[in-house]
Amino acid sequence: MKEIAFFPLTPLGDSICQMGQLQELHRLYDPCRITVFAIPLIAELYRNYQYADDVVVLEGKIRGPVRFREVPGKHFDLVFSHGYTQSWTEMLRQLDYDKAYGMEEVFRSKAECEELFDRYVSLDHWKNITLKQYQYVPEQMAELIRLVNPDYRGAMPHLTTDNYQCSPPPKTLPEKFVLMLPGTSWIAKYWPIQKYFQLAETLRHHYGLESIFVIGPQDRILLNDLEQGGFIYFDNLSLSQLGYVICHSELTVGNDSGPMHLAACFDVKTVHLFSFTGIENWFSYDQHRHKVVKYSCGRRDCRNCLITCIGKITLKQTLEAVLELLNLPKKPMRKIAYFAQDLLGDALVNFNLLEKLSQLYPPCELTVFCTEKNHELFQDYAFCDEVFCYTPGKWNREHLPRLKFEAVFNTRYDMDSLNLISELDYEKCYGYESCEIPETICKKYYTAYLPLKLWDDRKLRWESSVTEQGSALIRLIDPDYHCNQIRLAENTFCHNLSGKVQKAVTQKLVIIVPGASNRYKHWGNQNYFDLAKRLQDDGMKIVFLLGPQETDYVADIMRAGYQWISDLSFAEVAQLMNAPGKTVLVIGNDTGIMHLACALGCPSVTISAASSSFTWFPYLSPKHRLCRAECARPQCAVSCRKINECIAKISVEQVWKEAQICLYNPNNGL
Repeated sequence: MKEIAFFPLTPLGDSICQMGQLQELHRLYDPCRITVFAIPLIAELYRNYQYADDVVVLEGKIRGPVRFREVPGKHFDLVFSHGYTQSWTEMLRQLDYDKAYGMEEVFRSKAECEELFDRYVSLDHWKNITLKQYQYVPEQMAELIRLVNPDYRGAMPHLTTDNYQCSPPPKTLPEKFVLMLPGTSWIAKYWPIQKYFQLAETLRHHYGLESIFVIGPQDRILLNDLEQGGFIYFDNLSLSQLGYVICHSELTVGNDSGPMHLAACFDVKTVHLFSFTGIENWFSYDQHRHKVVKYSCGRRDCRNCLITCIGKITLKQTLEAVLELLNLPKKPMRKIAYFAQDLLGDALVNFNLLEKLSQLYPPCELTVFCTEKNHELFQDYAFCDEVFCYTPGKWNREHLPRLKFEAVFNTRYDMDSLNLISELDYEKCYGYESCEIPETICKKYYTAYLPLKLWDDRKLRWESSVTEQGSALIRLIDPDYHCNQIRLAENTFCHNLSGKVQKAVTQKLVIIVPGASNRYKHWGNQNYFDLAKRLQDDGMKIVFLLGPQETDYVADIMRAGYQWISDLSFAEVAQLMNAPGKTVLVIGNDTGIMHLACALGCPSVTISAASSSFTWFPYLSPKHRLCRAECARPQCAVSCRKINECIAKISVEQVWKEAQICLYNPNNGL
């Protein structure tokens, strides 16, 4: 009987792709005994599989070096090794074997291959033949087996409860349920957890189907949401227990991940949510039982796209794929309209109203009406399904959406917005009384509205954040709703990993945002240059981020010797601020861009004039710091005659001290 050693790769998805190779090796070398050498997670996977006769656990993780816990004393006739880094090479040198098969890689030279292997797949063959002849990853990875059987094509394994060991989880499962797998290995692959909850709530309310959520150890970021979500969830299942839950589900929905490949290999019905992460090479399943959902951006090919768009996959897209596979009738989506304000900061601080509306009217499609200035902002937001741009006073009724809206929410105070709303087909409408929209008009058009006297409430007007003030509109239909500050959770806002951004991103990056919407908010370029010098002396890399109205700053910035970047999209700005392990701090005036930084969770120092910070800056924490004049008080902007001098009272030393708190807090920065 031949003794065969098999070394799969470390990522779960890759290892699942290679499982079927064991069955082929058993066929080729019958009788034989296959010993799989793998890191703990992958060892668990193969231990459940019928065609792995023995499993030896290696020391190592998904990324990084791998080594023997104890060098095997056993002799092997054949070795098939997918590992390609230096640590895998060292293990092969320690192993006692007759013949070995492997791959040349950038980490393993041709000379090493000739030393270790009887035959190997060269880099030239891989690039010029394998990748051109075979589309799917399981076929490409089968190149190793084709060294001994040229006719072997390779495919994902066909798993059943007969060839894969399954064991029940610790909790009793519902009789019928849909399995949700919201986790994955990379942040760009996460569909927002709140959209999973909306899908689950829709299936429960309209179709009587419960949902069970399962996450892995790398998905702890989702744990707080799952605890509050109201659904059964597991966060510590073994792969054997996961197999059991998969097999008993009516259908499985999830991101591009190893567990989703496991579900598809069991051939339960699946819906896979993809971003730009290789759908052309990774999805090789029968599309009558397995559906792919991706953002409908109009692009035919995602391979050269670098936008993290998975959050823009709509509830409607995913729900329709689920219902089609389950052969359930479709129900019409509820239509909700939202009218946004013009200024970037005003629009941003009310972002979470859209997420709340999507929860209050499930399943729904949200259409945002805004001016061109904020079109891109809302287009990048996960809870905005459609954007309709219009120019106040110049819109044409013939061009308005021909939809029947169940509800319209107007955050604007101008009469023109109400004139436009009156041309829409809607059932209910909510908004504000204002100087332009008097009470008589409100009573005519609004189902319910917030009166002007609302602002007589001192606590609301001067002691609450503008985000909490905006929440009052939602309290017209949900009296218990409160939201003090905006938060853009994982993949609820698109990021663009473009080359322009990547060139600007370096280690220890501090971004300075010197622009402002009006003069009294502007701290002054020289102050920023003096601050930048101190940060630079402290080892930081400085980049000035400029908006389209701030090109006149360029000459001064260049003379001061600093790098600058401009003409970025909001998705590029988001990536610049959120570059993992690179961007450590954003410093700037009280602007919409600083609200975006705070919402994304990027450490920040905001420089604010007069009393605006008391309502516009609710983010105060070791991660988000505020600089304002010592004399600033609530309402001081109303009576102070020196409001234009207020920001000048903020010293470079004051901002420097706040920056140090951010930079050297153990939970963020350096």
